[in-house]
Amino acid sequence: GAVSQANAAVTDDTINFDPGVFSTPQVITLGGTQLSVDNSGALTILGPGANLLTISGNNTSRILEILSPVSVSLSGLTLTQGNGTGGTSAFGGAIRVFNIGASLNLDSISVSGNNSSAGGGGVQISFAASANITNSTISNNIAAFGGGGAQSGRIDLDDTVYIPTARALEVFNRDGAMEIHIAYRPGSPLQAVVKDIKRI
Repeated sequence: GAVSQANAAVTDDTINFDPGVFSTPQVITLGGTQLSVDNSGALTILGPGANLLTISGNNTSRILEILSPVSVSLSGLTLTQGNGTGGTSAFGGAIRVFNIGASLNLDSISVSGNNSSAGGGGVQISFAASANITNSTISNNIAAFGGGGAQSGRIDLDDTVYIPTARALEVFNRDGAMEIHIAYRPGSPLQAVVKDIKRI
């Protein structure tokens, strides 16, 4: 496939999708094996739009794992039904960034309906790897522990949908949440942050 060809190249690579073929919604279902990025150069995958192309792990494998210290950028895709199986561990239902020098960039991506028997139901970023997520939605992913949507210490979120816990539990028909993440501006007064947390 195209990812395997990119792995074999020593240059930066870009994968595009034929706009004629993907002018109506299409689903690419993986056959039980994840896509593994293990190339020498950066990889960019430009999808036609999250409403037009869905990549499904079919609940039999993770969708994508980054094994080499490179930059991988994805846009215009929906990633669903990844289950973290295959690769280096069960972390990361849809995506796992394994190499500590790697970076992941998601733009206009939907990561939904994935699960992990470990951490990072949607996305898992290993220690010293990084991710930048822009104009994207991460929703309805499940992990056994640590980050149902995403797990990492180094994720930068820009214009990404955040759903308050109470509303998320209602929308996703869940009885409880394993953890709640609090976001606040750097330099915010400690007393104000504590007060807001207590109100939750």
